Amino acid sequence: MLPFESKGPGHGGPARGYTWEPFQPGHFKALKHGAHSPRIIVPMAAEIANDLMQRHERLRDPLYREQLLEYSKLMAQVNRFEVYLDKVGEIFETGEKAGQVRPAAEYLLKARKQASNIADRLGLTPLANARLGKDTASAQADLVAVYAQMLAEQKDDNDDSA
Repeated sequence: MLPFESKGPGHGGPARGYTWEPFQPGHFKALKHGAHSPRIIVPMAAEIANDLMQRHERLRDPLYREQLLEYSKLMAQVNRFEVYLDKVGEIFETGEKAGQVRPAAEYLLKARKQASNIADRLGLTPLANARLGKDTASAQADLVAVYAQMLAEQKDDNDDSA
């Protein structure tokens, strides 16, 4: 018998008269967690980025734009993975994959790690924020010293010309 050959009455015959409405464009029927769906991630990432820019004025600088967008996208993905895994669990409970870690759990770990690295670069972790504050204060102190030296040199020039 061929693999797709009919096995008798009721097998492989015509449909039983029922149909389903075709999926409409933009449907979410096959969506599991949405962490890879731009239609879900982009609005969430925009909200996260806007919130961060409101709380941290320095992030409004275009210099931070790409890193901020990447961080926001990762945080949106982390959110979607967490919601999904809260519903289904991190490990397959039944079936041929029972006991195996779900791919979404593995993606979650990777997304968290990447987000953590970017958060550090953006100064969003306590240690990175303290380091950034120290660097900013040091730079300001250096500018004050340079400005004081310029004023002293200008005064010396004025004294010499008098």
